[in-house]
Amino acid sequence: MDNYLASNSFFRNGVDRNIKRYLAMNFLYYTGMTVGEILAVRYQDIICSCEAAGCCQTAFSDATDTGFIIGLDGAKKSKLRLVPMPEPLAALFFRDKKQHLSDGGSQNDLIFSFTHGTIIEMLRKLPPQLGIDNRIVCQTFRDTYIEKMVRNGITLPQLCYVLGESQATIVKRYAFLFENDPQIILAVFSAEAEK
Repeated sequence: MDNYLASNSFFRNGVDRNIKRYLAMNFLYYTGMTVGEILAVRYQDIICSCEAAGCCQTAFSDATDTGFIIGLDGAKKSKLRLVPMPEPLAALFFRDKKQHLSDGGSQNDLIFSFTHGTIIEMLRKLPPQLGIDNRIVCQTFRDTYIEKMVRNGITLPQLCYVLGESQATIVKRYAFLFENDPQIILAVFSAEAEK
């Protein structure tokens, strides 16, 4: 879906709608945010430690260079927190921001002017067009994000902070990721003994 949106245009009223759809899908994938949170983010919410120097117009060295505060306005149940923005998303965002400002837009504008329904409709129609049998919804991206973070060693407190969720909520919904496997514990000590 990502490649399709990046390489195909869908013009309505002279505007390529796939540009924002592509950006929205990347926000969902790279941040684990809910669609409500994404739709509430404004251009001014994105912060970058080196934007003043101009380096944010290009690629970043790591996710700590860019992030944004979520929970300032609009999104239900969102808590004030810093969400890191990985380089692929940062590159897309800053390209979009530059275009938005050159078209006379404001820093105070929402990044996305469409509704939750627009994203739901895109995720309902696009997979079958591309021969994808699985049902994909907005929550699919959040679930994938959480699974990827847990499987790559992100601690539960770190994950809860970025997602704005309690540990109890994460453990309850994603208990299968925290399976009690004694072999994992034994592997830690085996690796230590090999050093």
